Amino acid sequence: MGIAPTITDLAPFRHPDLRYTVSGRHIDGQTSVSAYLKTFFPYIDPTQIESVFAFVEQHAPLYGGRVHQPERAFNPSHLDELYRLGVNLSIPFTNHFFDRDAYTKSLPVLDANHRAGNSVILMDDEFARQVRQDFPLYRRKGSVIKKLLSPTALAKALDLYDTVVLPMERNDDFSLLQTLEPKESIQIFANASCAYTCPAKICYPSVSRINRGEAPADAFACSQPKIARDMLGTIFFDIDQYRELGFTNFKLVPVQNARKSARALAQRLTKLEQPR
Repeated sequence: MGIAPTITDLAPFRHPDLRYTVSGRHIDGQTSVSAYLKTFFPYIDPTQIESVFAFVEQHAPLYGGRVHQPERAFNPSHLDELYRLGVNLSIPFTNHFFDRDAYTKSLPVLDANHRAGNSVILMDDEFARQVRQDFPLYRRKGSVIKKLLSPTALAKALDLYDTVVLPMERNDDFSLLQTLEPKESIQIFANASCAYTCPAKICYPSVSRINRGEAPADAFACSQPKIARDMLGTIFFDIDQYRELGFTNFKLVPVQNARKSARALAQRLTKLEQPR
């Protein structure tokens, strides 16, 4: 079960063996990458960040996970800074509805960001095979949306993907986690928000249709008003337990009410680090 975001609990997140890919969903045109990472992820060292998962300004119909908003995406200046910092871009191409026409229309984004170190997050195996053929420099990450729930499914996925991401709810299944190999190719969430307790996840298909231009933005669907679940806000997992099992590759999302919460967390961290 997740733990509250206290300073004591978050200190292990800075262990030097741990590497993170972090969400860039709250970036804007007025915020530098350095300032963004410091604001939303102050409890880890910037050198631990391997990549940021985010859209770029240019639209692609195969984006997924969240509705594409150009004003909340990485622009060319952001990308230049990201690479100067030695951090890679991970693009969420997790649309539920892959077809050749949408792939063709997504090629400009794939081509423009095709470089060693960058990755694409995918849920459709046909899409992944096409990327492997056409864009070999990208690392392919099997999305959390694939719901890889067994060692057999995970092993099969690793024939196609360089890394796979486990669903958040698998964080509580320690008997499963102990058996999964190779752990260096498995990424798990170090914290979690609404997806952790969501029993339906109907948002993802609705977002896919919006990004494909097949539905208006107000067609976004969420199961919260219809299906009861525990509403925990943003929780942090006991990361030491996973590190002791051999996991070192983690994903981080911003806390809910992100800007306010991140500022408060940064202030508490600053106080903690002041000499006494």
